[in-house]
Amino acid sequence: MAKIYMIILYLSIQLINLINIDAAKPKSTSKLCTKIDHDRMDNCVMILSFLTDDQLLNNPPLSMKEVNYYCRRLKPAEKCVEQYLNRCTDIQTRQTVKIFLYSLVRTNRKYCNSQKRKSTVLSLVKCAKDRLPEFGNLMRNFTADMHTLRKFQPQNLRIPLVCCNYYKYQELGIRKIQKTCDVPELLSVIRDALQSYFGDIITVMCGDYTDDSDRCDNIIDLIPKWDNKKQLEWKTFAMPLVEIFNSFHFNNSEIN
Repeated sequence: MAKIYMIILYLSIQLINLINIDAAKPKSTSKLCTKIDHDRMDNCVMILSFLTDDQLLNNPPLSMKEVNYYCRRLKPAEKCVEQYLNRCTDIQTRQTVKIFLYSLVRTNRKYCNSQKRKSTVLSLVKCAKDRLPEFGNLMRNFTADMHTLRKFQPQNLRIPLVCCNYYKYQELGIRKIQKTCDVPELLSVIRDALQSYFGDIITVMCGDYTDDSDRCDNIIDLIPKWDNKKQLEWKTFAMPLVEIFNSFHFNNSEIN
C-alpha cells in the first residue's frame, strides 16, 4: 500500500510540474539567496495561508472592502514564493513545494473569486473573531511540531506522525471556533480550508492513517516537544513539511 501512495505522489509532482507556470524557467542555486530571501518567502507563505497570517488573525477583515484588500495581497505573494523556489531551492524541494503552492493558490482563488464565498468567510470572521488569535497559536504549535519531526527517529514514523498531528490540530482548531460560532455552514468553511490547504499531500501520503482510524492513538504522543527557547527556522508549516517529505527519497527499483 505504501508503494502505491509513493507512486501517486510521484505522479502528482510530475502533474504539478506540467501545469505550473514557471516550469520552463532556468534553474538556479541557493548560493544566490540570503536570509532576507528566506524571511520574505516565509512571510509570503503566511499571506497565502490565512490560517497562519498574524496580520489577518489579529486584525481580521470586518467588511467586504477589507476582504477584497486581503485577496489582492495573494497574487504578489504567489509570485514571491515562485521566485524563491526558482532562485533558492533544489529541484526536489521545488517539486514538493509546488504541490503545497498549488493547493494554497487553488483554495484562495476559490474563495476570493466568489462573492458568495467571500460573504461566508466574512460572516465566519465576524462570528469567531475573538477566537482567531487562539487559532493562530494552534497553527504556530503545529509548525513547531513539524520542526521537531524533521529529525524524528525512526524515520518511517515521520509521515504518519505528520498525518496524525494534522488531524489533531484540525479538530482542536474547529473546537475553538465552535465555542463562539457553532454554525454548521461556517464551520464547514474552516474544515474545507484546512482540507484544501493540506489535502493534496495528506490524502496521498497518509494511507491507513486517516482521521477516523485508531492507528494514530498509538503514536501521537511520540512527538517531542519543541524547545521554546529555540527560534523556529520557519514561521509557517510549509517548508518543514517539505523537508519531512523529502527525507523519503524515491527508490526507482521499488516504484518500477
